[in-house]
Amino acid sequence: MIAGPCSVESETQILEAARLVKEAGAQCLRGGVVKYRSSPYSGWEGLGSTDTESLKRGLALIVKAGREFGMPTVVEILDPGDVPVYEDAGVDCIQVGEPNSKNQALLNRLRTTTLPVIHKRGNSLDTEAYLLWVERMMTGGKENVILCERGIASATRYTRNTLDVGSIAAFHYQLSGLPVAVDASHGTGIRDLVHPATLAGIMAGASVVLVEAHPNPLIAKSDGFQGLFPEQLRALVRAARETWELRRRLDREYQPSAVLERGYMARMQADRERLFRS
Repeated sequence: MIAGPCSVESETQILEAARLVKEAGAQCLRGGVVKYRSSPYSGWEGLGSTDTESLKRGLALIVKAGREFGMPTVVEILDPGDVPVYEDAGVDCIQVGEPNSKNQALLNRLRTTTLPVIHKRGNSLDTEAYLLWVERMMTGGKENVILCERGIASATRYTRNTLDVGSIAAFHYQLSGLPVAVDASHGTGIRDLVHPATLAGIMAGASVVLVEAHPNPLIAKSDGFQGLFPEQLRALVRAARETWELRRRLDREYQPSAVLERGYMARMQADRERLFRS
């Protein structure tokens, strides 16, 4: 469980957010210091958006909050040139956000960092194209990478994106040996849908949860509409643990087709004659 606000807004805010994340039972603290914005009129771009010194100060705040409450930190990166800054600041995990899912320069640079990387699927990438962009980071031998499903573009307009639980299952059961995360905050964009959509993602194969939560999401500077209230985060952590245990038990009933097909192929001719004989 990786939880925290969309962005680091102040020292007081991130410390209080870290406390509520820890008390809820999540294991890692997330928060953005530089925020990607598709429009120059969107407003808040993060404490670290001005220059390298502001970036360092912002990273220092979330690292301090994480260490104070004994949690590793997960922070999104935008610029390949900033990788050493994140490493030196003591960030524990780098997140590649959806807008940078195809940032060739950034992904190439991340090949050489020892930090684990969570790579969020681009909302226009099909499953195979997404994995190829992930593999770009791994061609030099890097293995500590986590896939992340955070929703794709579709015809629906009610939710922010369409959370593709089918691809979570495909990543986990068929296409990859990497761990899979589900981010229902971005996948739905509606805080009341984050709880059920997260549980669906876990049942589909996710073993990591990313979720946005804020001490008071009604005054959050970014994406407050999808951030959970502290009470909702506590409930989600409890439910996610129970769902994870349920999936572990039910996974014993999962039967891959490849295990069964050999026997059925051996009797195909006999079955044709038996089943289709007029």
